[in-house]
Amino acid sequence: MTRLSQRPAVADFPRYGFVLEKSGHVVGAVLTLYARHSDPEGDEIRCNLSSWSVDAEFRPYASRMIATVIMRKDVVYTISPRRPGQ
Repeated sequence: MTRLSQRPAVADFPRYGFVLEKSGHVVGAVLTLYARHSDPEGDEIRCNLSSWSVDAEFRPYASRMIATVIMRKDVVYTISPRRPGQ
């Protein structure tokens, strides 16, 4: 988290991601890493959905949580593959 805190924030996007909570306890989270990429055709916002975890009893809400995260149409979303053995 220290390293992430040193990255520049991108516009109005969350710095770290989103959490799902119940009664003040985190029961799910998705880490979102936003970055602005520039090329000759203009700027593009990209978001890597780096980590995603939801406690077993709350997994029916996981798809709703991700739908909320990826609703922005002006962002290109990518997903980090899981490394073997993780």
